[in-house]
Amino acid sequence: DDECETEGHICFGGTSCDSKLGHGNKFKYANVPYDDISNTRFCGSGWNDAIENCSIETHCPSGFSEECPGGMSCYGGLSCNVKDMMEELEASEGGGEN
Repeated sequence: DDECETEGHICFGGTSCDSKLGHGNKFKYANVPYDDISNTRFCGSGWNDAIENCSIETHCPSGFSEECPGGMSCYGGLSCNVKDMMEELEASEGGGEN
């Protein structure tokens, strides 16, 4: 339970959820304001690549390139926002409000 980042939530083991696949990201970003710089940091082989390919998978909230795969770097202040991506994902999975 100490690992749960959302206050009032309890962690459960032995589920089919896998954080490596993005499961649980809705709660990961729940307490981060929309305009927080961490929401606009993404990995890429360069600035333009980071902008063109920003996705939940390439998000690097800490700003450290160590979060990025294979020689990519983390770029911040992009026009992409992971909160928008999470909202779109939730809506496409039928979890959006009507």
